[in-house]
Formats: sequence, C-alpha cells, structure tokens
Amino acid sequence: LQQGRAVWMQVCRNCHLMGVAGAPSISDYPAWQDRMTTERSQLYDNAINGIGSDGAWTMPPRGGNASLSDGDVKRAVDFTLAAVEALKTR
Repeated sequence: LQQGRAVWMQVCRNCHLMGVAGAPSISDYPAWQDRMTTERSQLYDNAINGIGSDGAWTMPPRGGNASLSDGDVKRAVDFTLAAVEALKTR
C-alpha cells in the first residue's frame, strides 16, 4: 500500500482529494459504494485505460501520467480502495 500511496500522492490526489472534474473525493464514501463492489480487475482496467470515449475522458488513462506502469496503477487503485474504506468510519 505504501507504493500505491506514493502514486496516489503524485497523480491521483490531483482529482480525487477534493473531487475535481467530477472525480469522486476519497472521503465521499457514498460516491465509492458501487466501485467498492466492482470486480477489482475492472477497476484496474478503468484506471489503466481510462474511462470515456471519443477523447472525452471522465478519467484519463493512467490518471494522465503515461509513465506509470500497470503495476503502479494497480497499487494506486488498491491504496485508494483501502483509504476509502478507512475513511468511511470517520
């Protein structure tokens, strides 16, 4: 999770910390509920390949950082889900 946190702090937090550009904020558990029950492989695919079509991305591939490896992205997804779960009880 430490490696995932490092990626999250560099890339993902730009949108997911405060919910910028329609991204769910990491502290908005209701916005994450459906994602929390989605197959992890689907979440990885969404984060690696992006969400959107015809160039209108709601989430760009690799969070907009093409230099991230698949493993980097997967670890960031794992960290995000763990953080959302931990923040849910606060």
